[in-house]
Amino acid sequence: MRCLLEAYDLDVQTYQRGADFLKNQPEIACLITDYDLPDIDGLELISELRKRGSQVPIIMSTAATDPWIKRCVAEAGIKFVLEKPYSYEALLGAIREELGRGCGQQRRQSAAWHRKAERAGQAGRLNSRYFFLRPRSC
Repeated sequence: MRCLLEAYDLDVQTYQRGADFLKNQPEIACLITDYDLPDIDGLELISELRKRGSQVPIIMSTAATDPWIKRCVAEAGIKFVLEKPYSYEALLGAIREELGRGCGQQRRQSAAWHRKAERAGQAGRLNSRYFFLRPRSC
């Protein structure tokens, strides 16, 4: 997944554990996380970010089909919940929409990326957990 995202000119930082991400507190434009993290679940990660005042857009990935999880994610303001396995197009579309909400410079930089994503059209499968996108300067 990292290679795919970097191919679209996204700066990608990965973490193996949610606690490591929270400890480093990187500035990011979008967070892609799994529900099933090794140390805390994705809802706990989101909750902690919101307690810290972060309103970063979040994309949740999950293999769980429990309606309770989906309800909790929706209540946390998460627009995109991608059920595994999901296609490249689903992920790229979610990222494209979330980054489209950024500031002027970020929107201009992401416009070229949007065009690349539109041309991708490859229906591969993604099944990874720990990806966090860093912002481009605004």
